[in-house]
Amino acid sequence: MNVSHVMLTQERATIGPEQTLRLAWSRMDDLSVSGLAVIEAGAYAGVISRWEIALQAIAGQDLDQVEVRQAMIQPQPLKTDDPVDHAVEVLMHQRQRVLPVVDYDNRYAGLVTWEQVDHFVADILALDSQNPRLHLALMNAPGQLARLLRVLAESGANVLSLFISNPRVADLSHVVVKIDAAHAKGAVQALHAHGFSVID
Repeated sequence: MNVSHVMLTQERATIGPEQTLRLAWSRMDDLSVSGLAVIEAGAYAGVISRWEIALQAIAGQDLDQVEVRQAMIQPQPLKTDDPVDHAVEVLMHQRQRVLPVVDYDNRYAGLVTWEQVDHFVADILALDSQNPRLHLALMNAPGQLARLLRVLAESGANVLSLFISNPRVADLSHVVVKIDAAHAKGAVQALHAHGFSVID
């Protein structure tokens, strides 16, 4: 799954560099996000987050007078086909709440925020869903994912979504598969029969 599936593309999630920090904060409240992309003359110029605005307020600046351009930062943009887990790693390592996304012509395409990632993961993990999710420890080796999906298909299970985290222990990846409820029992039995480790 790539960044284009989780990025915020609403035009309102942008702001001009000449706008005030007060307006930026208000727009974030309206959208329930922690940051905005700064667009100048139709092109990506930077991002502004609540953190940068808070720093200005702590320094005693008047948020009605300070322009976005004076507080914005310019993190390296993500590409639309970057994997979601790469976006999460960048957000964590750079300690950012928002990151811009550009296409391969470097045109602004959207914004990845922690809020969007949270919503995506909640959907992938089948939270608040009637369809079950299966957690598996999968060997990080060629052909293993294809074998997993083949077993599920042969059991009659319909795969609704699939999430794979980076390997955390040895050569294992954590895989979460959401399947239709009607075939859950048979799918688990088939996976066990083929030697897969179903965590729950």
